[in-house]
Amino acid sequence: NENFLNFEKRYLNTNKKFKIATSLGRLNATATSSGLYLILNEILPILNQKLGEDNYEIHVYGDGYLRGSLSELKKKKNVFIRGYVDDIDKELLSSDVFLLASSVHLGYRCRLINCLARGLPIVIHKNDSINQPEFINEHNCMIGENSDQIVNGILKILNEKNLRKKIMIEARNTYLKYFEPKKAISKILSDFNK
Repeated sequence: NENFLNFEKRYLNTNKKFKIATSLGRLNATATSSGLYLILNEILPILNQKLGEDNYEIHVYGDGYLRGSLSELKKKKNVFIRGYVDDIDKELLSSDVFLLASSVHLGYRCRLINCLARGLPIVIHKNDSINQPEFINEHNCMIGENSDQIVNGILKILNEKNLRKKIMIEARNTYLKYFEPKKAISKILSDFNK
């Protein structure tokens, strides 16, 4: 699907409401749950205050179930627990932002590499960039150290169309430079053969 390369069309919001995509993992996994708790308890209230809850939607993708108090997300009028969807490309490419707000330290996140491949405008928590130096704030994504900075990154992407387009193009370029299979596999095999 080469539609993801049409940055001229994709960087302009044609939705009535801004669409923020998140998760893409097992919803009950520790890291995913931590990010969803951050969204529920901190990011949503700040977004509601700064953007207005009638002006955006958060779509949560992934299998599994919502742990404990995360079931409160189902009660929010602008949060949609989508679970597994047949055409994830369509969903992601129609999103204005991909948000990954995991506040735990992890290694490489395959979902972020998939987002780079699609040239998505990404907003991540600083902890998701620690082991992935390819992610550079205001170059190929927006990085926040706390919920206020994450929301500010989302708002910059939504409101600054030129920055949004630049981040989308550089996200795709980062994928091609570091993660495109021909390049990545040769590096992996080289390390394996050492």
